[in-house]
Amino acid sequence: MKNNVELNRLKSMLICDKINIPNELCSLIKSDVYILLSNYLELIPDNVTVDEFIEDSGFVVQIKAKTNRIKQFGNLPK
Repeated sequence: MKNNVELNRLKSMLICDKINIPNELCSLIKSDVYILLSNYLELIPDNVTVDEFIEDSGFVVQIKAKTNRIKQFGNLPK
């Protein structure tokens, strides 16, 4: 498991470097996504991943988050 985490971090760093995205920007995106999702979901800490990669059609950002439940909120507007 630890090797997968380390490998994913290395891949992310190399991809960010290849497409000239500073590592700080990748971390900032992950932080912002975590804050946004935590408004709606009870997230499991350290289980939010943001992967960036290049495809033929352009730059792709893939977000994966693990949650225990969806937060309950009041009535939604109709």
